[in-house]
Amino acid sequence: MKKMVDHILLLIFLLLTFACEDMMDRHQEFLDGGEKIYAPRVDSVAFSSGNRRIQFEYWLYDAPQVYSVNVYWNEGKDSMEIPLQRTKADVTDVLCDSGKVMIEDLSEGSYTFYVKTVDSFGHYSLEDDGFANSYGSTYEASLANRRVKAISQFTIDGNATIDWYIASEEMTGVEVRYTKKDGTQATVSLPASGTSLFCPDAKTDSPFEYRTFFLPEPTAIDTFTTAWSYNKAKFPFDRSGWKVVGVSDQQVSDGGGVSTILDGIIHGAGIPNNYWHSSWSPVVPLPHWAVIDMKSPRKPAMFDTFRRYNVNATKSVEYYIGNDYTDGETTIDFSKWTKVAEGIFENKAANNRLVLEVSEGIDVEGRFMLIYLRDSYSSQSTQISEIFVCGRN
Repeated sequence: MKKMVDHILLLIFLLLTFACEDMMDRHQEFLDGGEKIYAPRVDSVAFSSGNRRIQFEYWLYDAPQVYSVNVYWNEGKDSMEIPLQRTKADVTDVLCDSGKVMIEDLSEGSYTFYVKTVDSFGHYSLEDDGFANSYGSTYEASLANRRVKAISQFTIDGNATIDWYIASEEMTGVEVRYTKKDGTQATVSLPASGTSLFCPDAKTDSPFEYRTFFLPEPTAIDTFTTAWSYNKAKFPFDRSGWKVVGVSDQQVSDGGGVSTILDGIIHGAGIPNNYWHSSWSPVVPLPHWAVIDMKSPRKPAMFDTFRRYNVNATKSVEYYIGNDYTDGETTIDFSKWTKVAEGIFENKAANNRLVLEVSEGIDVEGRFMLIYLRDSYSSQSTQISEIFVCGRN
């Protein structure tokens, strides 16, 4: 029995010996050459993307022996040494360092950075890392201006409004330059969250130019801007002197008649009936149309059409331009007209506005404009409140 116990004790001793030797093997590389001393690490770092540059920020607390903060990128091929300048923290009275440094002249691309501190004895700290992007010409080439949805100039005093489509995620705003009635220049701006930009005293039938601002990342330090460019459509034509010279039919007792489509008043809540209603006594069947004399040749780029408020009878709208029409003609000879735009109102009473753009490939100029209403959501009935036309820039 005693021999068996001796054997067991010997076996345990051998196992412990081999285990200790294996443990020593794992730590030997750290023990060779003596104890390894590291400088204190930075408390935190931040890298912010920019235009061909990246901003580096660091924070370091209670490490008076640290001499510099070193930043490495491009797999250590490039680096920057930042000597420290220490100050006393106002409240904690602990030595602290922080700073912002620009890493300039970076090629466009994504970067990984490694940060180490160095103390006055030459000891290095363990690494901290960070990531950021340098944006450049490739990103700039991908930027496109925010799209204009509609241009309105309702009031007699010339005040105009530019409506915009929803901004993309990186857009921060737009800036517009335009000419006022007195000939001076004005600049107005709109944040990305806005959809309508007011342009006081805008000169009718005048061009405007705009640019769009972009921030590629929420924490980016640089804003990118598109070049100034003119919008395809100008502010609406001055309709002074315009006249309806031909109409298929009208119910003057309901809305005031066809002349109301040029009076500058858009039918709405609380506004007296003010629209061109097709005849219902007697009922005149579709289509309904009206011809407008614009007094001089015009080249349209956009039509802004309003139907009767809260009534969804009017369905499709077609616009034509021509130069040969005799006042009072009762039929339309389409061989004399060129269609420049068409569209359909939504079948919703609340949506009483339809904006139609003239395609780039259609370059037509004429004195007369024809609005043609081919169908209806309500049997034979149509109603139009107002028409505005923007010229091509």
